Amino acid sequence: MEKIEREELKLAIKEAVDEAMDSHMKDFYVEREKHYLHHQFLTDTIDSIETFKSVCGKSIIGVAVVGVFTLIIMGIRLFIIQYKP
Repeated sequence: MEKIEREELKLAIKEAVDEAMDSHMKDFYVEREKHYLHHQFLTDTIDSIETFKSVCGKSIIGVAVVGVFTLIIMGIRLFIIQYKP
């Protein structure tokens, strides 16, 4: 095969593949700006979820600490009331 024929063949194959991909992938095309906004939305959503998890975790730990202190105070109070001389 001559070099010119080989280059023409490569070009013809490339054009055929490009045309096939364009027709096949047309349904999946998303505009650049819309794609960027989708990523921005996902980033914001993930950040919100992380913040929510952090706040929930801190709240649960806070409630547990307050509960433990409450139990300790109630226990001390009960001990004092039961063993009053």
